[in-house]
Amino acid sequence: MKMRSIITTILLSAAVVLSACSGGGKSSLASSANANSSVKSSSSEKVDIKIGSNGESGKITSGDASLQFGADLKWPKDQMKGLNEPKGKITGVMKDDKTGQCSVTYTEMKSEDAQTYVNSLKALGYSGGMNLVDKDGIMFSGTGSNGEELLFTYNVTAKEGMIVYTPNSQTSNVSANAMANQPKDMTDVLQWPNSFMKGVPELKGKIVDVVNNNNKYVTVSIEYVEKADFEAFLAQLKQNGYTVEKDETTSANAINYRAYNADGEWIRAYMSIPDKDATVEMEKPESSSSK
Repeated sequence: MKMRSIITTILLSAAVVLSACSGGGKSSLASSANANSSVKSSSSEKVDIKIGSNGESGKITSGDASLQFGADLKWPKDQMKGLNEPKGKITGVMKDDKTGQCSVTYTEMKSEDAQTYVNSLKALGYSGGMNLVDKDGIMFSGTGSNGEELLFTYNVTAKEGMIVYTPNSQTSNVSANAMANQPKDMTDVLQWPNSFMKGVPELKGKIVDVVNNNNKYVTVSIEYVEKADFEAFLAQLKQNGYTVEKDETTSANAINYRAYNADGEWIRAYMSIPDKDATVEMEKPESSSSK
């Protein structure tokens, strides 16, 4: 079988997972770009979808599994145990906190860097699997000293591929419990957009994404948000004048708040209580954003 066919099969499998979560691939995700949503999958598992305003970045969560996608994401070093960060841009991270499995898609990698990465995997002790190289790409797989499994693919023409890490099932539960007891990394990936969100206090948590759409519409995604902090954030919004045409909905699983201020600036704050994830969106009127 040609290398291109093998790699295409794997990438299509990843696309099917994304499509199943989103209900129809990127076009469907983009159509939901200005809203968060929660739907039920066929297994009755709640699926939370958070998409940036441009439809090019976001996060999908279902139970213990999550998929984050964007133009240049952070390397998930905690999940990719001891693996080096590849030379390229990370465009997708799929994690399963229950099993410890993590898949990373990347792009903009040179052929020589792909081969160097395979050599680094061999140096880490991964062996006993495939090691295929031809004009179309590279595929390498192996098992580590602790029984963990690794798959690396690279497409020469597209300069992209994926890395899949699967821990030893006998040790993954122990590792997951150990990770749960470790302090969370609360370092913001991006900074709160103070210059745009004037009058909007910074919500406590870890900022993982900020999307600015032509300086008219900004979306901020935050993780590790406590309910008490979110409620204090809403109280401050109201005190700062975001009470015009107010729409507030609260349930056991989510809090959703929408309102304008006297200048016509619109704000939306949403929190998934079980996941401790939140999104803050702000839109300015044309006269304000054009200044």
